[in-house]
Amino acid sequence: MIVEQNFQTKPLLNAHLKNPSANLTDIEVTDVMHPLFGRRFAVISISTPPSGEGHAVVAYRGHMRLRIPLSATQLALPKQYLRTKLTLESVTELVTLAKQCEVLCQSHPVRSGNASPQHSKK
Repeated sequence: MIVEQNFQTKPLLNAHLKNPSANLTDIEVTDVMHPLFGRRFAVISISTPPSGEGHAVVAYRGHMRLRIPLSATQLALPKQYLRTKLTLESVTELVTLAKQCEVLCQSHPVRSGNASPQHSKK
């Protein structure tokens, strides 16, 4: 006995729930650790659940959608990062200073402590 089932699908609709306000059309990724840092995207929707981290759904290359955590965007509180920029000049100066202090590999290292005693007989 074969039972035929008829499943119907419903088309997806753009729900007005959780859509961004009219004044927020673009969002920028401001977290320097995020792979999309510095990029701007058109906002499709923003989710801010009561527990957990919110996210923004953005348009990417027209037909794709990306989900970006709000903590990686300008909507999050600014994060303080320790940024350093090493230049060739500063590295050269550091190596020169280290050579003057004889910190780099010494050609004839000085022994420290006594030699270990031999406990076993041959």
